[in-house]
Amino acid sequence: MKADTSSRPLLHTPAGVITTVSTLGIIAYLIWIFSGYFQESIDALISGVGLVLLNLLAGIFGVYIISHKGFGKTLQWAWFFITLGAWCFVIAEGLWTYYDLVLEIDPFPSPADYFYVLYYPLTLIGVLILPFVFVSRQERTILWLDLGILLIFFGMVVWYFILASPLFSIGQTISEYIALFYPVGDFLILAVVIAMMQRNLTRVARWVLGFIALAMLFSAVADISFALFVGQDAPYPLAYMNAPWMCAVVAQLLATSRLSASGPEILNDPPSRISPAAQMFRLAL
Repeated sequence: MKADTSSRPLLHTPAGVITTVSTLGIIAYLIWIFSGYFQESIDALISGVGLVLLNLLAGIFGVYIISHKGFGKTLQWAWFFITLGAWCFVIAEGLWTYYDLVLEIDPFPSPADYFYVLYYPLTLIGVLILPFVFVSRQERTILWLDLGILLIFFGMVVWYFILASPLFSIGQTISEYIALFYPVGDFLILAVVIAMMQRNLTRVARWVLGFIALAMLFSAVADISFALFVGQDAPYPLAYMNAPWMCAVVAQLLATSRLSASGPEILNDPPSRISPAAQMFRLAL
């Protein structure tokens, strides 16, 4: 049967409505944690369950894209890996919440970290096989140059804020290596995403990459803070790190819900080409 290719407004789709409600919920959560009514004991339940549900929604939305044949095999395979990463987060968040609220033990490090770590290579694979336009050898050279510059820049960020920080001491426990991996993984995917956005790509790839970049940016903020607290062997204030982690999941929800609302016909749109001036400006940034 032929797939329905009609594009609908975001709020006219179930995924769009759920994503909008989730976004409003995150805004309410942010207001609450910075208000005088915040209670850490209640937050452990709210943030734990909230992260599980948000990641579950991201996984369910991803399954819809994978099962919708009209989106094409390339996009389906890309979203297959991105969705696998989302489901790894569902398992990880579920384990974290179970250790924290049910067993009442420190959930870090724990088996949950295996699934947190798996998220990064799976998402990276998904990003790399999104539908892009073929590029010339000269454009590939610029792409690798751009990627190298970005990796050096984000490497300097990790060095300055974590490795060179007097608050962090690497090499004492496996926990510190795991905590360091998370911001490194965030910045690696962010660098690849930004570099890939310099290419001439289809409309679907451009805004999907934009939302993924936003998700990685939110995650990096939380993961850097987490690594610093682990490096100090100090209690970490999860509420102020859960907020950007939730925002990261919502950014991924926005990508999936926007894709499902646009319909498969978005793949037939002409590629959005980047002018040489825009490429040089972004490279300079």
